[in-house]
Amino acid sequence: MRTTVDFEDDLLKIAKSRAAAAGTTLSALVQLSLKAQFAIEQTQKTRPFVLVEAGHPDGRCPSAQEIAKLLDDEDQLRLK
Repeated sequence: MRTTVDFEDDLLKIAKSRAAAAGTTLSALVQLSLKAQFAIEQTQKTRPFVLVEAGHPDGRCPSAQEIAKLLDDEDQLRLK
């Protein structure tokens, strides 16, 4: 199907150059680029972001003092 699309001059120049370097047409490059972008968007929709949490089981993070005490305790165990 044919259609008309407006591109920024610099973008069109780069796209034509890349298509020529790849030995393909501008149309094929645009189609490939659109398919790649749509695949990325679909992957992002189907794979939600999962936050990895660390810290205490109750959800709070240890304070600097608690971390220092744990490190000191660990050092004392190593020295024994």
